[in-house]
Amino acid sequence: MSNALQLTPKQKIAALLAMMQSSYENNSLVETDVPIEHYHAEGLYGRRMYSPANTLIISKVHCSQQFTIALRGKCRVLDQDGNKYDIEAPSVFVTEKGTQRAIYCYDEVEWITVHSSDSTDIDEIESKIFCDSFEEFDSKMSIHELITAEH
Repeated sequence: MSNALQLTPKQKIAALLAMMQSSYENNSLVETDVPIEHYHAEGLYGRRMYSPANTLIISKVHCSQQFTIALRGKCRVLDQDGNKYDIEAPSVFVTEKGTQRAIYCYDEVEWITVHSSDSTDIDEIESKIFCDSFEEFDSKMSIHELITAEH
């Protein structure tokens, strides 16, 4: 039996992201631009993401529920709860609040996510729908609960 430190799935994703950032800084990993197109409709914000094949993506932590629509490609996912599964287009599913994923794209992948938002300012929207870490997510959710709690 190993005495090695056992990491939670959340810690594994964070460690993978840190390793990728370090490898990028040491020029041993190439950062790929993942183009995103933005769409706005009354009360809705959509993001269309394109990713090349053989790309590893670490998502941000999602702060709200959203629709996710896989339009093209196949990928392997590891989520914050340790679930491993493949997503193959076409597919439509709900991404829950508190979700973070490590995604390996086998093929060229194209996804659309649909979020509730009245804003058209991308920075403002992203600050509301994403967090960089679970610590930030927990803090944001605690503040939200305090503000919206009934008195």
